[in-house]
Amino acid sequence: MNLNQIETNERVIKSFSDFNIELTRTALTGDKIEMSELLNREIIITAFSIDDSKFPEKGNGLRLTLQFKIDDREKVVFTGSTQLQDLIKKVAPENFPFSTVIIKQNKGYKFT
Repeated sequence: MNLNQIETNERVIKSFSDFNIELTRTALTGDKIEMSELLNREIIITAFSIDDSKFPEKGNGLRLTLQFKIDDREKVVFTGSTQLQDLIKKVAPENFPFSTVIIKQNKGYKFT
């Protein structure tokens, strides 16, 4: 019997590893930080994701997660900012990581 298989009632049960399934997307890592803690400070954005928000009634119903470095530490921030979502989607993958400062402009945020 294969170490990755278990026999039960003469039926072979496959192991998950037999499926050769790999992650198509990795989780963003870092300690959570509030937007107010990083405003007007230089950060290096290393990755992002846009997913359904826990608060679909706000904005466009999506949440932007930014993974970045600040003071040589990995952090993440969550925001429903549609302006930041629109801007980050325009950055080509080969341009990551990049340096920016997030500023508050009127009622929204923007990269500088």
